[in-house]
Amino acid sequence: MMKKMLLKILFSFPFFKRDVILLESNPAFDGSPMMLEREIKKRFPDKYRFFWAVDKHCEKKTLEQTISFWGGLTLLDKIRKYFYLAKAKLIIDSNNPVVKLNPKTLRLYTTHGGTLKKCDKYMHSIGPVDYALSLSDKIADVDFQIMKGYSVSKREQVLPLGFPLHDVLFEDFDLYRCGLLKEPRYQKIVGWLPTFRQHKNNDQSISLETEKKFSLPLIGKIEDFDRVNEMFARRNCLLIVQLHHSQISSLPEKTYSNILFLTQEQKDKYGIKNMNLLHCFDAMITDYSGAYYEFLLLNRQIGLTIDDFDDYNAKIGFYVDYRQLVQGEQMSNIDDLEHFVEHVVSGNDVCRTEREKIVHDVHNYVDNQSARRVVDFICSKIDL
Repeated sequence: MMKKMLLKILFSFPFFKRDVILLESNPAFDGSPMMLEREIKKRFPDKYRFFWAVDKHCEKKTLEQTISFWGGLTLLDKIRKYFYLAKAKLIIDSNNPVVKLNPKTLRLYTTHGGTLKKCDKYMHSIGPVDYALSLSDKIADVDFQIMKGYSVSKREQVLPLGFPLHDVLFEDFDLYRCGLLKEPRYQKIVGWLPTFRQHKNNDQSISLETEKKFSLPLIGKIEDFDRVNEMFARRNCLLIVQLHHSQISSLPEKTYSNILFLTQEQKDKYGIKNMNLLHCFDAMITDYSGAYYEFLLLNRQIGLTIDDFDDYNAKIGFYVDYRQLVQGEQMSNIDDLEHFVEHVVSGNDVCRTEREKIVHDVHNYVDNQSARRVVDFICSKIDL
């Protein structure tokens, strides 16, 4: 009650200038909020102060200005947090909700991935938003049904403008130039991005016997990594494995010549954003991860490790018709993986037609202009 009274008094002061834009993403300083910050600064240089909402224990060194929003806040931390929430003209968040205090603030929830697997606990904890981004009219209809009554009340609040983070997919980036990879160059680079089977918080998990040990589908014993490494080495290809950020990591500590287990620390060191990484893949292996939606924009070969589909569907489930929207070369064992790698090397894209049939069900726009569209929309709603 006292906090509300103080804020009401504070909001009433005519000199209380709302010149702050608050941003949030996980990992920090990334995703759609980062792209929208870039676009707003380009259009309105030096007009606003940008602050990133972070965990108090965030150790990342950055030139960005930050405010501690979570993690053992002191009284001074809380006062500073509420002060900048009150001054915010715009909130742009994508993962940990930044709920507005000032009714004059516009809150845009950008999300951090396309709607695919069920995550009701998270989706219903976002809090009230003015608008939320979506990928297409078809996906926006699904998003509205999920968020209705929790975050939005009208379908018009769900905007099928695309995700600004996807603009980075089309930017020039090179894993050799940034320093992650050394010469000689590989013939092909394949990324493997599985979703979690065992969630760090244990609120959603599926523990198949073959995945308890190594966190990856298809891999049942340590010798399987040797076989996979050999198949990639024989073709002068590289496999880059990046686990979902919520996944319990249990990958082998062994170093392989043609398999790279990529960590967030390595990405930070070499300045690699998630979309930069996807841009550098000639093909991708995934399953129930939203990375599928992102890679679909590049129209490159996709392999699917979904031999546990029935178990995953029963345990976690999907918001969309997975079998209809997700198209790729299905793999149930390492022999299938070897066939997929051979297809990638030879350029035999066996599922191209199926992918191209559904791309516009998933994406209204297949371009690098989402940040521009979203800022245009924001400008139509508030005076930037």
